[in-house]
Amino acid sequence: MKAQFINESLNESKSSPVDRKKLAEYAKGIAICCAGEYGDVFYNESEQHIFVCLGDSNPFDDDNLASYIKEAVIENYRDFEKVQVTIENECTPGGEGWEKL
Repeated sequence: MKAQFINESLNESKSSPVDRKKLAEYAKGIAICCAGEYGDVFYNESEQHIFVCLGDSNPFDDDNLASYIKEAVIENYRDFEKVQVTIENECTPGGEGWEKL
């Protein structure tokens, strides 16, 4: 898997329902809460898909975390169905187009 790191000068895509700057901030928070036990967040803009990799001993409830991320980073509630959030333990997303935050 090839993952590009999103740098500090994120440019929001006007066509994307996801606020990438907010997603990057939440990614930092998830990493901190996981205390080095994974806590990686990836984003695939072309598929409107957010992928969160957690460790086995993470402090989150997967279903609630997925809903929380959507509510936090999607600007318009009408776009909720356009964006997919996947929470998995100790793995990374497959395919092209993923950016690691």
